[in-house]
Amino acid sequence: MPAERIAHVGVVAADGNKMVSFFVEHLGGILESRTEYPERMQISSMVRIGECQLEIMEGTSPEGVVGKFLEKRGPGLHHISIQVKDLVGLTAELEGKGIALIDKDLTDPVVHVAFISPKATGGVLVEMYEYL
Repeated sequence: MPAERIAHVGVVAADGNKMVSFFVEHLGGILESRTEYPERMQISSMVRIGECQLEIMEGTSPEGVVGKFLEKRGPGLHHISIQVKDLVGLTAELEGKGIALIDKDLTDPVVHVAFISPKATGGVLVEMYEYL
């Protein structure tokens, strides 16, 4: 089951506004959305550049996933997001091959999401999603 496209690249920023401004002012990106996720303790800004987007993630607390990532690794690449067809079938196929998945949610009625462990990909967290 092939991937359809790379949808976005997620990056962690120490200062999300500064990073958004750079991509918009200097590289012609278009800020499409800025969303605060209190339960995740993060703010995500989606900047479109051509056919792809950057998800610029800024932590609102050192206790959230983004805050912990920033503390441990510093700013930079967090994940690559790939749009797929039949995520339920794909996750079953990957798990059947012994590929570890983390943070999987196949119950949401709007979008299914699963992450492939960086241990399986050579060090990069890969998000897979399918809009239903």
